[in-house]
Amino acid sequence: MYVVSLFNGMNCGYIALDRLGIKPTRYYSSEIDQHAIKIANKNYPDTIQLGDVKNWRDWDIEWKFVDLVMGGFPCQSWSVAGKQTGDRDSRGQLFWVMLDIMQHVMECNPNAKYLMENVRMSNAF
Repeated sequence: MYVVSLFNGMNCGYIALDRLGIKPTRYYSSEIDQHAIKIANKNYPDTIQLGDVKNWRDWDIEWKFVDLVMGGFPCQSWSVAGKQTGDRDSRGQLFWVMLDIMQHVMECNPNAKYLMENVRMSNAF
């Protein structure tokens, strides 16, 4: 199973797969927080770090083999605990980047699966 994890954090998606007994063939991670990357690499050294999600078109991935795209786009602009500005906030724009990546994977592998998660959002959207 080839996995692309967006906004990966400390590899929570990998942790979940591991607990289910699923060992990815390749686990690609898009994360920019260096502390989270350090923990992810310590716990799962086979994680392939891709960097900033905004640079996804430059990633060296065999897209046709991607089986699962997962991630939780940044919540600061969507959460009831945040400013609730949605995609009017630059961080909220990353939601659309995630959808672009999913669309690309869908074109390369129509059988791929997707998992998105986030915090409780405002009722205003």
